[in-house]
Amino acid sequence: MSVQGRIQKGHKLFLQGNVDLVFEDETMIQFHVKSNEKDYLVSINTNGFRCNECEDWTYRWKPSTNNGGSFLCSHCYAAMFKLAELQGVNSPATLEIPQAKEMS
Repeated sequence: MSVQGRIQKGHKLFLQGNVDLVFEDETMIQFHVKSNEKDYLVSINTNGFRCNECEDWTYRWKPSTNNGGSFLCSHCYAAMFKLAELQGVNSPATLEIPQAKEMS
């Protein structure tokens, strides 16, 4: 799935109410994300984002970082949308995913 596809899936999970804050302290925030009847745990800490249950993370993380990037699954994106909501960035109904502009 493309990056845009993962962002859109994460946004959909968020809008459907499938993301809940389950833990928060000074060093870590964790979210429960439900997708296709399966539960995922997304952790956000000083080292970044990590989906503890997602096979995509396990299988795609290393190749992504070797190429100078990082892999974020749709569950991580869903957690980011929830975090934005909790921080008052925008309301869920108006959180939009901007369309990429074509480069000339």
